[in-house]
Amino acid sequence: MGSFGEVLLLAAPWTAIGLVIAFTVFLVVVGVEVPQLLIATSFGCYVVQMLNPSFAVVPGVIDLRLISVFIAGYLVLVRGRIPRVQTLRDGAFPASLVFFGIGFVTISTAMNIGVAFNALLAGLLCIVFVWFVVTAAEPDEIRSSIHIVSGLILIGSFVYVLVDPSAAKIHGRWAGLVSNANTLGAFSGIYFLSARPSRSLWSLPATIIGLIGSASRSSAFAVGLVAGPRLAENLGKRMRRVALVAALIVAIPIIHSVFFSAGDATGSTNGQHGGTLTRTGNTRIDQWTDGWHIFVDHIATGVGLGNEPHLLSSSVLSPLVQVGLMGMVPLAMLVSLAVRRAKGPRTVFRPMLAFLFVHGIFEMWLFAGGSAFFALLLIVAYDPELHALRRDGATEDEVVEADDDVVDDVLAWAPERRGGRHQPRPRLT
Repeated sequence: MGSFGEVLLLAAPWTAIGLVIAFTVFLVVVGVEVPQLLIATSFGCYVVQMLNPSFAVVPGVIDLRLISVFIAGYLVLVRGRIPRVQTLRDGAFPASLVFFGIGFVTISTAMNIGVAFNALLAGLLCIVFVWFVVTAAEPDEIRSSIHIVSGLILIGSFVYVLVDPSAAKIHGRWAGLVSNANTLGAFSGIYFLSARPSRSLWSLPATIIGLIGSASRSSAFAVGLVAGPRLAENLGKRMRRVALVAALIVAIPIIHSVFFSAGDATGSTNGQHGGTLTRTGNTRIDQWTDGWHIFVDHIATGVGLGNEPHLLSSSVLSPLVQVGLMGMVPLAMLVSLAVRRAKGPRTVFRPMLAFLFVHGIFEMWLFAGGSAFFALLLIVAYDPELHALRRDGATEDEVVEADDDVVDDVLAWAPERRGGRHQPRPRLT
């Protein structure tokens, strides 16, 4: 079954360019009245880079990273908000700038300088894109756009599995519209965690289907670890104990499979950096062992930006392999950020940040400029909601109180406000 992108390429690359220009004109005209369209489309451009080649091949004449930056820049003009340098001092921006700064300084030692330069450019473009978005967009617009795009990926993947299961599955696991099953699993988790709090339970069935179909153990583990305790808060003491026991029973085989089950891909035989790992087997422990050996062999400056093996399966090892021992600096900055956010007020973006931190332990996307998940990390680590509340003069206690109201919305489904306080809906008798 030919892909839509292949049909475009047969027609001619200029056909694809013409469609992009036409859509760009549409965005320019409509985006003035519907800025939400600009936000969702700009984030969607990063997601399109992760599409399943069996579904659509993006013509090489189109650089979606530049299109994302252009759309986000246009949003800045529409909203009339000038990006401030101070924004780059918060969230994961400092760690990212430090990482790419190290990569730039050590680029002459990279195994493939061309690959390193492209990775550097991709990373900086991603930072600029997110900088524009968090400057111009409102927090709920960003959350809604993330939810819409991830929802479209899920729904489209379900349909694709039904229509063309042979192309939509990789080694029996659902990949759907995206390049691999773990990516679909990650979008399943993001779809649930990015839902409006009062509607998050409605998103749970699609998330469960996506996690089961993709068989993504790392995503299932991350979703359960982040969302499980919040969903259990409204249960009675006995039910919480039952839920804890059930969660442990389910978690043990999942954790075991995350570390010790063989992956889907087979290793390459060339043994070159930028290929797949070959020294041992194909479990995560094997991949991490190989990655550690590469790090030790190039401990001073690493193998260069973007030169890490494709099957490394760790956003912790990846920076170390790329830039060597100095990669511990941006990693330490991210750990410090995680601790501060964990102790700080709860916002709608904080669960997504926790999910990405846990997920990143087992998957490799950190500081990958072409990855939608790295862009998403920059967004949720900055936490637009928290900054909006601070900008409006809310105190830390008010932020926590507002979040507690949100939790009540999730757990009580539809509480009613009376006299400025939440009252539970009366039980039906």
